[in-house]
Amino acid sequence: DVGEVYIPDESINTISSWDMLKGYQIYMKNDDVLTISGVPVDISEMTIFIEYLKWNIIAYLPQTPMPADDAFIGIKNILIMVKNSDGEIYYPSYNINQIPQMHPGEGYKLAVIAGTSFNYPSPTIAPPPQQTQTASAMVYVEETPVKYLPPNSKTGNSATVIVESSD
Repeated sequence: DVGEVYIPDESINTISSWDMLKGYQIYMKNDDVLTISGVPVDISEMTIFIEYLKWNIIAYLPQTPMPADDAFIGIKNILIMVKNSDGEIYYPSYNINQIPQMHPGEGYKLAVIAGTSFNYPSPTIAPPPQQTQTASAMVYVEETPVKYLPPNSKTGNSATVIVESSD
């Protein structure tokens, strides 16, 4: 959300510590697997602060999948849009839901019309006492010696366009 980066080849690390409430975008030169181990959090005690009119990247904290419309029921009246890493969206005011299930270990971008605090609703099934999350990164990066992205590079970012009919 705030432009912090970790670039190991250049010894740059502006991410002071991992924040379990945030989502992270990872760009890699090759396909690989990132494994994060730990004890699941009590989501009833985890409040996520969401800033208005900007893309917030948040972590999906529940240990079981949940429909997007259930996950964001508490802020649906101020929610503009949610995006997953595939560019699929949940846009409640247009009745668009391309994210049937949110999944543990994934991050999501969301925008709201007013700043708010947010808690995921409690799942109906108790999570296991310890779990390992595995996120698989499959990102295409074009090798180039220049420091900017060429026009045809895949960035992992998507654009959403809504066109209303004049009918």
